[in-house]
Amino acid sequence: MRILAFRLTVGGGRVSCRNLFTSEWSVNLAALGEDNIGTFGEYPALVFEGREITNVDQQCAANRLANALRRLGVGPGRVAILLPNCPEVLQAYAAILKVGAVIVPIVFLLGPAEVRHILAHSEARVVITAPELRDKVESWPGTVIVVGEPASDAIAWHELVPREPDRFDRVERAPDDIAVILYTAGTTGQPKGVALSHFLYIVERKKDLIIRGGFNIYPREVEEVLYAHPDIAEAAVVGRRDPLMGEEVLAFVVAKRGRAATAEDVMAFCRERLAKFKCPKEVRFVDVLPKSPIGKILRKELRARAG
Repeated sequence: MRILAFRLTVGGGRVSCRNLFTSEWSVNLAALGEDNIGTFGEYPALVFEGREITNVDQQCAANRLANALRRLGVGPGRVAILLPNCPEVLQAYAAILKVGAVIVPIVFLLGPAEVRHILAHSEARVVITAPELRDKVESWPGTVIVVGEPASDAIAWHELVPREPDRFDRVERAPDDIAVILYTAGTTGQPKGVALSHFLYIVERKKDLIIRGGFNIYPREVEEVLYAHPDIAEAAVVGRRDPLMGEEVLAFVVAKRGRAATAEDVMAFCRERLAKFKCPKEVRFVDVLPKSPIGKILRKELRARAG
């Protein structure tokens, strides 16, 4: 079976539009978390089972795991992640990239045969899993790290990670080096792998493009400015139908806890940093943005709300 490889690269952190279908930004995947802290400082990144975890907490945990993986001999190899939704998923993603390895995420709903096929086909050396999923990697010969109480033949995350330093000098990778192998179950046969390299294309589909008075507006360009606002935790931009201009820019934003920005504050912030035609005409504050099970913002749902 063949792994399909796509070179996903970008340049400079600025929008570079090839055509009406795509726009691109420069991204170093291993540096995303560190860059986030440098740009926005510390803030609550997620809440899990009533516990608030900051972006700094996540990075420190990722650095500890990266040190542990290096001590286990993990370098440019592949590390599989078979976990339910939990903070350790994001920590593991960041750690694997930092150590120069390749992420192999496995959907935890897959059956044992599919999981074992992915482990074998991807040539993973390590799998990070949970006790309730341990049977799906039974008899697999690689290293097993378990988030929770492990069996005797596995390594406990809580014993491996906390004792490691919370600083790690990431391994630099070339743009064409593989960063992630995604396996998708086709309509027939075993799951198939698609490899993504390090400098990722962030793609704007044509339907996400906002056309205001004949001018093209790429939502991510506006969102980058919104994320720079000190009171905003999350943001998403969509087009809202307008009888005069065709579309207007509508921003949905989630405020950081304890912050009290107003819509006018946000629009004024944008006007200082964007061309006038790109600035949101309306800002709506929401408690949460609608997301898919893997955390992707559901723009279609936001467009439906926009009217």
